[in-house]
Amino acid sequence: MSRKIHKSTIINISIITMTVSIILSSFIIGNAAGRFQSQGKIVFTNKTASGEDDVIFDAADFERLAKACK
Repeated sequence: MSRKIHKSTIINISIITMTVSIILSSFIIGNAAGRFQSQGKIVFTNKTASGEDDVIFDAADFERLAKACK
């Protein structure tokens, strides 16, 4: 005896799966936006006397990196 999966059952499962995926992704995306509350900057000096190789990150740079890595 073979089991038939009705077309409506497949459609219902698909809709439920898409709904759950959308809800979960909205929580993940919502938490990623604005998570860096820094108002200053981070300076990497490499512990050298010369400032030519220093790297300075502004708080906006971290927001840009977070959005690029989504």
